[in-house]
Amino acid sequence: MSHLIVLMSNVCPKAPPGMGHWDDQILGWVKWGTLSLIVIGGFVSIGTIILARVFAHPHGSRLGAMGLAITVLCAVMFVAVYAIVTGITGAGC
Repeated sequence: MSHLIVLMSNVCPKAPPGMGHWDDQILGWVKWGTLSLIVIGGFVSIGTIILARVFAHPHGSRLGAMGLAITVLCAVMFVAVYAIVTGITGAGC
């Protein structure tokens, strides 16, 4: 059984011929789209906190803080998922 695991760990996943360009392009769009949504979410949450403080709205401030926490959690998940996918697909097998 351990021999099978060693053989499977040496297999390098490769995209079908001709898919490399499309794969890179689509992953690039998804990566930049996700990063832009995280940045927009952070700015909106910070703006919500500031406006809620200016207008003395405690519930708005709480929602902004929750939005900021969720944005940070999404950023951490983005880095973790990217590391997992890179670990699975490898880099230059």
